[in-house]
Formats: sequence, C-alpha cells, structure tokens
Amino acid sequence: MVLSYNGVSSNIFGSRSGFNAGIYIQDEIAWFEWFRSTIGIRFDYYDIDELGSDQQVNPKAGLVFKPMDGTAFRLSFGSGFRAPSMAEAFTATTASGLIVIPNTSLKAERSYSAEVGWNQTIAGRVGADLAVFYNRYSDLIEASFLPGGEAQFRNVTRAHIQGVEVTVNAGSISGFLDTQLGYTYIDSRDLDLKRVLNYRPRHTFFGNMTAHYKRSLLGLDYRFISRFERIDENFSLVVPDAEKRVAAHVVDLRLQTAIRKVTLSLQVNNLLQYNYVDVVGMIAPIRHYVLTAEVNL
Repeated sequence: MVLSYNGVSSNIFGSRSGFNAGIYIQDEIAWFEWFRSTIGIRFDYYDIDELGSDQQVNPKAGLVFKPMDGTAFRLSFGSGFRAPSMAEAFTATTASGLIVIPNTSLKAERSYSAEVGWNQTIAGRVGADLAVFYNRYSDLIEASFLPGGEAQFRNVTRAHIQGVEVTVNAGSISGFLDTQLGYTYIDSRDLDLKRVLNYRPRHTFFGNMTAHYKRSLLGLDYRFISRFERIDENFSLVVPDAEKRVAAHVVDLRLQTAIRKVTLSLQVNNLLQYNYVDVVGMIAPIRHYVLTAEVNL
C-alpha cells in the first residue's frame, strides 16, 4: 500500500493540496522450473484540489518461458493510471518571456501496455535482449502551446507509442574490456489528429566501452538521438527559429582511479563539442568537465 499527501503554497502553484493512494497485490507462481507467471492487481485513487478525484483498477500479468539454459522468452501486459502532478495542473508563471498557465480541467492518464521479449546469454560473456512493445494511451498529458503563445499542459485524447528495443552486452575473457550497445525505434502517434506526437525522437542509439586495469577504468560513451520529427507549431510564436533542430551525436569520456580510500573521477561531457538543441530553442551544454573525489571512511 502506498499513501501520500502533498501540500504546497507558492507564487507559482498557489495554495494546493492533494491525496494519492495505491493498493496492490502481486504473486509469482513457478509452475515448472522452466515456466513462471506473475499476476498482480493495483487500485489507484487520487483527490487533488480543483481537479477533483478519480480512480482505476489496474491488472497486470507476465509469463516467462525458459526452454534452455541462457534463453528466456517473456510476455507481459497490463493497464496503467497516472494522476496529473501539481506542476502540470497549477503552474502559473512567466519565464524568459514564456507564459505558463494552469489547467484545472486536466485528467489522469490511462494506458494499456504489452511487451514480448527474448533474452539470450552466450558463454556467460555475451548477452542480448530484444523487446517489442506497444502502449495505448487515453488522455496522455503533453505540454502544448496555445494560439496566443501561452504554454499549458493538456490531454491528448488517444495516442499510441510502439516500437522495438535491442541491447547487447559483451565482456572480454580477461575482463579487461566491457562493451554495451543499445538501439530503440519508436513510432508515436496522436490517433485523433493522425500525426506523430511532439518532441519524440524516432531513433535512439547508445554505445559505451569501458577498459579496466587494476583499480582504474577508462570509458567512452556515445549516444545518438534523431531529430524531432514534430514540435508544437505554436512554439515559433515564443521562440525564434524553433523549427531549427538537428540530430544529437554526443561523446563523453570517463576516467576513474582509486588511491587507497580515495576514488577520483573525471568526466568530460560532450567531448567533441557537438552543437545541438537539447530543448527546443535551447542549445545543449557544450564541452564541460566534472571532477569528483569520494572518500571511503
């Protein structure tokens, strides 16, 4: 059981209060050594100030089938429910010329999801995971711009997000080098307006390599995020050149070493000084360095 009460009083939100509750039960059943199932159910309820109250019962189920050592297939499905946050519903502020207005008619997000996956381990050193997923939303909460240029969180009546995710992990025999690769393809769509959802990249990829030597390591990370196919057209009313955006190609460097009880680490973010838009109308951080020291007492 999860119970929470939130109260806030500020210039941005006003004086607000809200109550959230979640009651759930879940059980895992081992039918055979090679076959397991998980069944659960959750009841969610909220009562937030001017938004009023709402609730939903959310069943969940999952199956895992292991036909041989190192191989596992999985299937899961269920429903979800998310109450609007106070920030989404009640924010009223102006920042850098951007006016954000509240929406006291905001509804809870409701969703149904399903996933089919395959996990494979080879010789204990190489692991791969493939997942195909589908999420269907009603009243999905999205930030939107109104024709007058104000920003407001609103509900998208019907939407889906579906795609494929692949990850591969590999370690060398000596344990000197670890490699991880991952790719995600997403098709997101507003089913009423029949168009791609705003601010969602279709392709993302990450790769990292880490070399270990005694108590030191050197790592190199790369990530790719494809250009947003669509943004809110009204963004250009507030942000000049809002439509100018590119894909992100970012490389980070990590160096860490331990000397007695002190662990030193240096992180060089955006090593190649790649310029791209992280948030629409805002250039992402350029190359910067983070030096940390951790002492184990």
